[in-house]
Amino acid sequence: MKIFNLLLAAAFLLFSVSACTDQKDGAGAVSAQKIIKKISDGKNLIIKDKTIKGMLDFTKTQKVDNKLPLSTVYIDNELIFINCTFEDSVTAFVSEGNMTKTVFEKNVTFYDCKFLKGADFTQADFSKDFNFELSNVSGKTSFDGADFSKGAVFAAANFQDDCTFINCRFSGRTTFYKTLFKKAVIWQKSVFYAPISFWDARFYGYFEFSDIKAYEKPDFMNAKFSDRAVFCNSLYNCGLKIDSTQFEHKEKLEQNGNKIMQSNVLNDIFNQ
Repeated sequence: MKIFNLLLAAAFLLFSVSACTDQKDGAGAVSAQKIIKKISDGKNLIIKDKTIKGMLDFTKTQKVDNKLPLSTVYIDNELIFINCTFEDSVTAFVSEGNMTKTVFEKNVTFYDCKFLKGADFTQADFSKDFNFELSNVSGKTSFDGADFSKGAVFAAANFQDDCTFINCRFSGRTTFYKTLFKKAVIWQKSVFYAPISFWDARFYGYFEFSDIKAYEKPDFMNAKFSDRAVFCNSLYNCGLKIDSTQFEHKEKLEQNGNKIMQSNVLNDIFNQ
């Protein structure tokens, strides 16, 4: 947290011009269309304490590589949103017609933000750090097919609806420390090349962690599962840490087909 605050202070100094420009919107609001225009103009953004009006569609920027069947939008701007409320949906993917995905080539931060109608980062590539800390999502969230090349922080985020991480790749250290998942959350066919932590996370709905390849040890220490939890057909190259993990309904725990390499003694639940 201290490191993030230092980086945030530096960002304020670096992008002070952009920050001052955003104040012209007045009344604590800024249109999604204006944000897209600034991105298209090549400007780094830091937007704080604003309500974002309209659907924020990152595929509407101008740097598009049109290829079939999947076009790509490249965003070479650092994007920082702090304590912002997105009244409409936020998307980085278009599935209608010629599909379009987004590549974020610099750091992307949504810190302590509210998403009132969900977020869709399907197929997004995050070339640098991604920060979603303390953010609250009311609608459905998708990171299916996303590629996180560096660190990814979801600490203390609150997902109030279904959330999916299918076919994702995590190359940097990832944390879901104290993250809340109020409904279903699915990690399926994803690969973790670096440590991932769910320390003290809370899963209130259906949870699935299947067909996973983890080259470092996933850490579920102190995590709590209130509903069905599925750990199936996964490869844990360095084991799985589930010390002090709580399963409120052990009869709803499913685990089979897992291959655990180089593991120490695991929780008795996984040795039955």
